[in-house]
Amino acid sequence: MYNAMIWVCLLVFLIAGCGVDSHPKLRYEKTELLYLKERPYDRLYVEIDILDGVTLATDWIDDLRTFLANYVDKPGGIEIVIDEPFHVSNENMPLTVMALLCTDGPGQEERNQPSYLHVVICDSSVRKGRWAFFKYHPHVIFSCPTAMFIDLAANQNDPDGRIMHIIRHEAGHIVGLCKNRAHSNGTHCSNKRCLMAKSLDLASQFNSIFFKRFKPPPLCDECHKDIELLKSEESEDKMSFDGPFLVRKEDGYRIYSLPRLYIIIPFESGRQFNWREALKKVKRNARQTFSQTEYKKLSLSSREAFVICNVYWPEGNIETNTKLAILERIATDPSPIVRTLIQRIKKQAKEGTML
Repeated sequence: MYNAMIWVCLLVFLIAGCGVDSHPKLRYEKTELLYLKERPYDRLYVEIDILDGVTLATDWIDDLRTFLANYVDKPGGIEIVIDEPFHVSNENMPLTVMALLCTDGPGQEERNQPSYLHVVICDSSVRKGRWAFFKYHPHVIFSCPTAMFIDLAANQNDPDGRIMHIIRHEAGHIVGLCKNRAHSNGTHCSNKRCLMAKSLDLASQFNSIFFKRFKPPPLCDECHKDIELLKSEESEDKMSFDGPFLVRKEDGYRIYSLPRLYIIIPFESGRQFNWREALKKVKRNARQTFSQTEYKKLSLSSREAFVICNVYWPEGNIETNTKLAILERIATDPSPIVRTLIQRIKKQAKEGTML
């Protein structure tokens, strides 16, 4: 067992999505190879969660399966699990917190760890009250590209065709597309007729709006080549999955991530990390944190720009100075988000409000 400290930080620069300029994937992580290659995981487990008010079309799921099967090398198969609809008890809770609360991860019966992908589908048009106008752009969060967030309300014109287009587009980000700047800006393809373009070409927009018919464009030839090039790359040993968590192992410490969640293990330990217990604790703490009056006073955009950070220490008394010394080596982590979190934790620790 470890003592866990939860800390919530508002970091506005973390907002990213396909409706705005997404941040490029981090170069020190090759998360896409965990999906594209047969090793270390020969299966893909896709967990789909739908929030209140969403009707899930079977065609969308079949289309996602077909798209993934065309590009990921998983001889053990692709398993898609659709969870029970998630009841949104707090309408002002951030989408990523709702996604966290409905995350289950691979089933108990799973013997071997698969690659894990989370798909969260909501419909913000059913939202009531102060924030009813707010729509979510479909997006993949660049700092932990293991989940796709899709809002049906943002795509009212020809919803079936557009949603299938969006699902394929976001899946394209998951498998690492648009990193090649020879034909992209680092986030989207420069070919306007490519699936990975930032927006639809004019003809497609016209057909979608006025004739309610739209056929998702295919990947361009350059994006097809990029997938083959990615598959030829060597896998990064430091990256792995543990349940739904994306794990990055560095020298002397590990980072367990979900979208906008970081669990930092600041030491090497022979004891196995129990991801199910950790997930339960994080969910419990998140519910408590985001039901507080102080949080409810924030604007919705500020609520969406948050990070939950847990630092797990072994049981027993460890002096603050010792903890600070251990955190110092994590302060040079390649992730700018982790570096910022560590610096703020250290600052508050010195002020006597943390650790």
